[in-house]
Amino acid sequence: MDRLTNKRSPLPVDDPEPIGLPLKTKSADEQTDTKIVKESPVLTEIVLRTQKALGTNWKSPKGQIIVTDTSLEEAASKEPNPPFRLVINPNSNMANLLDADGMQVESFAVGTGDTTGIRYGKKYFTPTGTSEIINKVPYDQVEGSYGPMWMGLDWEHYGLHGPHKRDDIESSGEGFENEGFVSHGCMRFMEKDLMKLSEYLEVGSSVEVLPYDTRPDYRGPLRVGAK
Repeated sequence: MDRLTNKRSPLPVDDPEPIGLPLKTKSADEQTDTKIVKESPVLTEIVLRTQKALGTNWKSPKGQIIVTDTSLEEAASKEPNPPFRLVINPNSNMANLLDADGMQVESFAVGTGDTTGIRYGKKYFTPTGTSEIINKVPYDQVEGSYGPMWMGLDWEHYGLHGPHKRDDIESSGEGFENEGFVSHGCMRFMEKDLMKLSEYLEVGSSVEVLPYDTRPDYRGPLRVGAK
């Protein structure tokens, strides 16, 4: 039988502390483990694997979820399942590539609309909500182009593309200047990251841009651009 695992430790332990999860109901202690984590496909799979190892009647203590180290390892080593989707956070300027089960496949730095107004003297915002890719067009990698690829969205004039301007890239080459607030609204990626994305995202793939954490008192009109 598998040893139990303390989630706060990367290694299995013989006398584990339970994994604590936020509970959404006052009667959570009367629910099965699978009902408590039902909103997360990944956690549900881990719980089911644990129950298979420990017995279907296994139930974690009140307010806690206990799983086996093997269930965690199997979930971590699982091959990602298509279709894939991209979730962009315009607050942190990070983009997460997720598979059909909601598991994170890759994470990328992304450049979004310059909400600071520093780059262009006006504030530009990346649209929020859910869109989908409608085309994939290769471009030459030259200054001012969308290269190496443009992945257009069904939001007119907006898409995913390359860094566009070398001056907007951090000296480390791993992200964008101005904390990622560099574009007129499009979503810019480093060349290697964009090509990696293109391996997973196809025409029809979902792209979600999360809401901004704060909305300035005056944000002005949304300046539509394609840079």
